Parts: sequence; structure tokens; C-alpha cells
Amino acid sequence: MTEKDTQSDRSGDESRMPPAALLYAADEILHMYDSVPFIICLLDSERRIISGNRQFREVTGWPESPVFLSDKACGILGCIHSLDDVRGCGFGAHCASCPLRRALLDTFETAARHSDIEYRTSLLLNGTRRDVVLLGSTARIETPGKQMVLLSLVDITERKLAEEALFERERLLNEIFEHGGVGVAHWDLDGRLLMLNQKACNNLGGGDPQQYLGSTMIEMFGNEAGMSYLERIKKTVESPEALEFEDRVELPIGIRWFHSVHTRVRDAEGRVTGVHIYANDITDLKQTEESLQQSKHMYDTLVSKITVGIYILRSTPEGSYTLDYVSPRMSELVNCSIESLLANPQNFFVNFHPDDRAGFVALNQEGISLLRPFDWKGRILVDGTVRWLHIESSPETQMDGDVLWHGVVADITESKQMEDALRVSENLLRDAQTVAGLGTYSLDIATGRWNSSDILDDIFGFDKKLDRSLSEWESILHPEDREMMTNYLSDEVLGKLMPFNREYRIIREVDGRTVWVHGMGRLEINEQDQPVRLIGTIQDITERKLVEGNLKKRDAEIEQFIYTVSHDLRSPLVTVKTFLGYLENDVNDGDRERISQDLQFIHGASDKMKELLDELLELSRIDRQENTPVRVSFRELLSEVCGALAGDIDQHRIDMTLPDNDLELFGDRARLCQIWQNLIENAIKYRGDDRIPSIELGFRHDTGGVTFYVKDNGIGIDPSYHTKIFGVFEKLNQKSAGVGLGLSMIQRIVEKYDGRIWVESVGQGQGSCFSFTLPRAISHDSTREQMPA
Repeated sequence: MTEKDTQSDRSGDESRMPPAALLYAADEILHMYDSVPFIICLLDSERRIISGNRQFREVTGWPESPVFLSDKACGILGCIHSLDDVRGCGFGAHCASCPLRRALLDTFETAARHSDIEYRTSLLLNGTRRDVVLLGSTARIETPGKQMVLLSLVDITERKLAEEALFERERLLNEIFEHGGVGVAHWDLDGRLLMLNQKACNNLGGGDPQQYLGSTMIEMFGNEAGMSYLERIKKTVESPEALEFEDRVELPIGIRWFHSVHTRVRDAEGRVTGVHIYANDITDLKQTEESLQQSKHMYDTLVSKITVGIYILRSTPEGSYTLDYVSPRMSELVNCSIESLLANPQNFFVNFHPDDRAGFVALNQEGISLLRPFDWKGRILVDGTVRWLHIESSPETQMDGDVLWHGVVADITESKQMEDALRVSENLLRDAQTVAGLGTYSLDIATGRWNSSDILDDIFGFDKKLDRSLSEWESILHPEDREMMTNYLSDEVLGKLMPFNREYRIIREVDGRTVWVHGMGRLEINEQDQPVRLIGTIQDITERKLVEGNLKKRDAEIEQFIYTVSHDLRSPLVTVKTFLGYLENDVNDGDRERISQDLQFIHGASDKMKELLDELLELSRIDRQENTPVRVSFRELLSEVCGALAGDIDQHRIDMTLPDNDLELFGDRARLCQIWQNLIENAIKYRGDDRIPSIELGFRHDTGGVTFYVKDNGIGIDPSYHTKIFGVFEKLNQKSAGVGLGLSMIQRIVEKYDGRIWVESVGQGQGSCFSFTLPRAISHDSTREQMPA
């Protein structure tokens, strides 16, 4: 049968097919043509694109209706290949060498079929240009009257990327295998070496890896070690996990240490066919570990010998804490085992004294949060005994953000006890110096500068910042003592190397108050017999000097008192004795009139003597008797005094002026009343007769404090008597009532309150003003004036 007959028969078969079936078959073929997931297009004999499936249209943006290109074969290249323009080919140099172009031309000219043409190009997919790899195929189709070429392109980019990645992985694995730092060997199940890399070969002693291939473990490592390694292969085959080992191996190059990992090797069907051994030479590491162990042993030995405890606390950025290290001494000091401390850092302070625990925790947390060292001293309870600890810690920041706190713990119980004992001793010394008003100093002779204690600064009224030099000391000396003291220091003490022992006066800079001091000191002499330092004490003896002054004054008063008493008491006694003689004669003569006169003189002398003795007794009571001090308003006190003298005030029509302001006094109420009562009585007694008598009572604030005054417009006092009138039995008018002890008693009361009293008067007929101070009677709040309600 000829080819023509065959075609006629086939044509006849097709002509016998129902038209509907033919249409259905054609639709199926077109649907399959349009649905395949790769690019298909048809080119006519003029090399123009006449048809393309849906994938072709999506990639190229080609419309469904046929559109013919005039650039023939390069039309497809313009749609698929161009890197410059997706819509048309630029006929650049890249087109001439394009494998797809050659395949199309060959197919048109020779009807050759070209398959598996790998073609790298770029496509515009969904508006985005993407580099792809295409697998192309061309075929020439002969139809009656037509000649066409079918072009199909499959995107194999993902497969190529996977192949390239696999190739790169194999290359990297081969690089790692051959040049990695780990020795790799492949053994079969019988312990025969099938493969090893150069590193494994070097671990075995060096040379060419080929010389070891095919050797058994027993041949390479000996019978005992080889059998042991064979057992490991069996264990590895049976274990689903990798196994790790560490071995000490004797090799021709010496003893080496290896860390190895054993894993099973499977074939494509999952059967275990051998074992991979990855071995790393850790000889240097083991030697380092041994050195570290030796160092640690030496360190632990050293730490165990020292008396302080050491710890390392690790804090993390998340806020957790762990103890990395605790020395035995540390465990002993905090009364907690090392295991317990490492397990829970909170056990660190579980035995701290309850009163000190919160302070330590707060200080520790503050130091950790602010990343700054902290220093703490506190108590801990050890078997019921209180011990003192001193803990210091400093931070060290790590690369991972953790912070290591290096701490030192010391038992300071004995030093604390010594500090307490020293503090008690110092307090006793300081209290003794304070009570005695005793300050200390040290003078450097060469520089003329000196150091002083707080008590001495208080005595001198010095500020801490004051320049302590000899010139500064000389500046506070009392003007009357300055020359004497500077000569004494230079001539007697430094010149003759005599001890310093002198009483002198200073004027305090802080308040201008004059203070008596007693300075004592001894010189320190160098090898050349030159004074280098003067060390000594200075005591405030102001009160003693005041007592001495008062004693001298009292002695003078007593002397005057004895003289006055002997004189004034003698006069009444002489009168009594004289008129007793007269009375005896008059009784014998029976002269009743004379007897009555004698008795009157005798009674008058007796009353005078009684009055004198009563006043002397009252004067003596001022120093010996004192009532309990109370707080009293000044105006209330004046009201009480004026009430007691109301009769005299009304009788003599005294114009009394009382103060508007008030203040509070503190003292013996009766003695305070006695001051104003005696002064008011004197003002009434010496009021004068040619004017309306007036008395003004009040107080004023001076720089030295509060000054009280009683001012009158009476007869006045001659200035020559301003001091004399305060003496015992002194009277301006000998005919006036009283014995002359009133002002003396007032002065005694005022002096008991550390005050003084004086009188101001121009002279006869000009009135008088008695002023006085009562420092000890002024209440703390009394300087605040109060307006009357």
C-alpha cells in the first residue's frame, strides 16, 4: 500500500466521523493547547507568529486575535528575549548568538527538531521584570498548503535554582569535608575505612589519605583499641541519636586527645550502611583544661587561706540573678553551704540580722539597677551569735549584656568591737573635755599653722574655714593681754623651751564676748634641739574667773559688812547701855518722867537693832534659799507688784506707766517681784514734793539682749553716788526709813540671773532711771514681742 493509499484511507476514516464528534475533538485539542502550563506559539512560513496559547498571551501581553509581525523570526525574540524592550527586538549583538534564534532558523530551513534548549532571558510578569531560565523546543509542521513551526518554552527557573543550590551545597560540603577543621572518616559496618579527609589523615599522623583507605580499625589502632572502636560502631548503628566520645590516643606523633561524634549512614532505601565519625583534636584544649584545673586548684587553695570570702554574682538584663562562684570562706561567713548558695542566691542573706537585712537588699538592688559599686556593713547571726560583715562589690559588664558582680566579704567583728570601744573611749574623752571646757591643739613651729579640736573651735568662736595661723590667734587676744602673750610665746616657750602655762583673755570673733582661757602645752624637740611642734590644751576658765571675781567682791563686801555691822550695831548697843545706866540712876531717884524717857530710848535702840538684823537675815537668804522657777508673764508680774503697792501709789497719786508689749520670764517669782517692788518703793520714797510723781516701767531690746528699766522724776542721784548706793547699809538720806540694804539685795538677785544693774541720773532734781538685765530669766520665746489682747 502506497503512502497515497494510506492517506486516502485515513481521509476516508475521518470523513466517516460524525461532524459533532469532530467538533468536540477539535475543541478538546484547542482547550488542551490553551491550558498547558508552558508557552506555545505557531509561526508560519514567513516566520510570523500566527497563534499563541493563554500562557503565551499572559507572558507577552499578546491579544487573543491574530496579530502578525513584519520582522519575521525575530518577532518571537522581541516578545520573549529582548532585555531592552519587551515589545520588539532591537537586533542587538545578543540576538545573533541566541540559541533560540538559531533553533528557529534551523527548523525553518532544515526541518530539524531541537529540544532542551536552555535559554536565559527576562520576562515581564504581572508588571515585574524577572530573570528566568526557559527550556525551549521547536518542531516543523507540514500541512496541505502550509508550513509552520511550533515553538514551546517551559519555565525551569525553579528547577535550575534548586540544581544550582544543590551544586553549591555539594561544593560547600566538599570544601568543608576537605578543608574543614574537623576530621571526617566513613567506616563500613565491619570497621573498614572507606573514606577520610586530609584533617582526619593529619590526626592520624599525616601523609596521603589514600594510604589508609581499606584498613580496618584493628589494623590501624591495635587489637584492644580496635575492638573497642568496633563496639562503638555497633552502638552507633543501634542508636537513633548521635553518640559522643572523648579519647586519649597513642599515636606515632605522641599522645593526643580527640572528641568524636558518631552518626549512622543510610543508603537511598534507608538502610544503615556505615558510620560517619567526626573527630576534633582537643589536645590543646585538654592541656588548657589541665592548666586551668591546676590554676583553679591553686586559686582555691589561695582563697581557702585568706580570711575574706569571695563570690561572683551574675545579673541578667531580664532581672534574674545567679551565683557563679562562692568560696568556702564566703560560705562560712554567711553561715550557708556552697550548694545552697549556688542553688538560690536569696540564701545569701537569709541569716542576716533582721534589722539589717532590708538595708542590704535595698542597697544591693540599687547598685544592680544603677550599675555602680556598693559598700555595706551590717550584722549576721551565726548560731545565735552576732557577727559583723563588710561586703564590697563592683560590676563588670559582659559582651552578652550580663553583669558580673565581684564581691568580697570580710568578718569585721573584732575591728567593730575595737571601733565601738574606741568610740566609747573617744566619747568619754570628748565628754570629759566638753564638761571641762578643754580643747586641744597642735602647732607646727616651722609653718606657724595649727590644728584644733571642735571644743577649741567653740571656745575661740572659730569657723571651720578660718585660717589657723599664729597671726589669727594673736588677733583674738585681748588688747590688754596681746603683747604679754606674744612675748611669752616667743621668749619663754620657744626661746627658753619652757612648757606653755598661762591664763589669758581672748575676744571671740563670732560674738565679741570676752573669754578667759588657760593654755597649757609641751614642745616636741628634734635631734638638733630645735622645737618642731607645740601640743597642748586650752580650757575655758571664764566661769572660774567670774567666781574668783565674785569671791573677791564678796570678800570685800564681807569685810565692809563686818565693819558696817560692827559700827552700826555698836551705836544701838551704846545707846542701850548708856540709857540703862541712866535708867538705874533715875529709878533710884524715883524720877518717873526720866524713867519713861530712858525706856523710850532703850526701846528705839532695840527696834533699830531688830530691823538691822532682819534686813541682814533677808540679805543672807538670797544666796541660800530659792523657790522652784516658774514661767510668768512680765505684765502679770508688774500687775502683782502694783497690786501690793496700791495703797502707796494711790496715797501719793503716782502716775504709773506700764509697758504695752509683753514677754515671758522664767525664775523665782517672789525674787523677781522683789526687784520691781524695791525699785518702785525707792521711787515713791524719793519722789520729791514740787511735782506730780511719775514712774515708768518697761523693757527694750538691745544688742546684748533685753534690758528692763524703772524710770522716775524724783530727787535724782548725784553721779558720784551711782556706784556707792549699791553698797551694804548705804543711804543717800540718813534720816530716811530703812537700813540701806534694799539696792544691795536687788543687785544680788540680778546677779543670780547673770545680769547687772546700774543707775542713770543727771543729778539733783533730775530724776533717776534704774536699768538691769536678767539673761537667765528670759524664756526662749520671750524675745518675740506680743501685743496686748
